Amino acid sequence: MTTSDMVEELFSGENLTDKQKRIIEAAILTFSKNGFSGTSTREIAIKAGVAEGTIFRYYHTKNDLLQTIMDRTLIRLTDFYLDEDDLTNPSDYENNNLKDFVKKLSRNKYQFVKRYTPIIKILLQEFAFQKANWEPYLLGYYTGINREFRNIYLKMQTEGDFTEIEPKVAFRLTLSTIVGYLLMKHILLQEENLEDEDEVEVITNYVINGLLTKIGF
Repeated sequence: MTTSDMVEELFSGENLTDKQKRIIEAAILTFSKNGFSGTSTREIAIKAGVAEGTIFRYYHTKNDLLQTIMDRTLIRLTDFYLDEDDLTNPSDYENNNLKDFVKKLSRNKYQFVKRYTPIIKILLQEFAFQKANWEPYLLGYYTGINREFRNIYLKMQTEGDFTEIEPKVAFRLTLSTIVGYLLMKHILLQEENLEDEDEVEVITNYVINGLLTKIGF
């Protein structure tokens, strides 16, 4: 996905001018490469092909520009989660199968990180400084998928399929494995190895086998 496509997707339904789109595209690229504090509005303006004053016509400060980008991304994170085969409805999974849920969660996160890699880099770089603004989005997202994971996990744990790991711990292990792997692949190493779906299968089996009372589920 190009940065232009990314902006079109994130801001679909909003009447952005061509200059606004170019400013946002340039900001994403420069923030991702140089960091927020290492980027000047002059650099953004040059990359966008606009006067520096044009940026301030739309965004009062550089921080306003950053917040605009991240607010749309974090809203999209929730929307993307809801769009992908309705992860929030455990009745969609055959026999409330946790493997199905983890696979869909892995695929969802895989596609999101791959799709929005430059903005994910900005999120990681700036989260410590913007925690108060961004944490509510992430906590709401975390709470939703944690609830559905817990429902299925407890049912299968009662049936003897899983170890006696507490659901909240099992969920943290699951999510940190998925997200940690994807950040390592797309942000730190930027590697391309397996086909996307094959990689999702590997992640899923790794997570599920770690929770089983016996291997080979």
